[in-house]
Amino acid sequence: MGFVIARTQSGPRLKSPSVICILLYIFLALLSFITVCGNLLVIISIVYFKQLHTPTNYLILSLAVADLLVGLLVFPLSMAFSLSSCLYHEHLFYRYYAVCQPLTYTSKINHNVVMMMIFLSWDSMLNPFIYAFFYSWFRSAFRMIISGKIFKGDFANTKLN
Repeated sequence: MGFVIARTQSGPRLKSPSVICILLYIFLALLSFITVCGNLLVIISIVYFKQLHTPTNYLILSLAVADLLVGLLVFPLSMAFSLSSCLYHEHLFYRYYAVCQPLTYTSKINHNVVMMMIFLSWDSMLNPFIYAFFYSWFRSAFRMIISGKIFKGDFANTKLN
């Protein structure tokens, strides 16, 4: 994290990122990493295991590739934009409501609204975890990929549970 030059009445000065900006950056980095890893597991599973070459799984594969690209391309760009915006305008959203709508601020920006915003932002990252809970083939493929078995022999025709 770098420092940003901020203009003040006494002239330009270095401004360090706030804790909120740093936490936002860490959150987005973790979200990107988990999205990429989870979707890579789905892609490798469907491409490698012939049992999974079904029309429905090709749709899941397409979604996993799209989510992988989001994790590789969109999240890093979003992180750069979010961090720079955060450094310059870190309290703009909350200030807007506090100044423009002071009587409704606490009713609009409450615990439930913030939790809903956080929950909705986790959507694409959760897809591989949904597969893990509902598809036994994904759990079997995951074990084989993580253990490295697919590199030690031909398991492409292995029957997945």
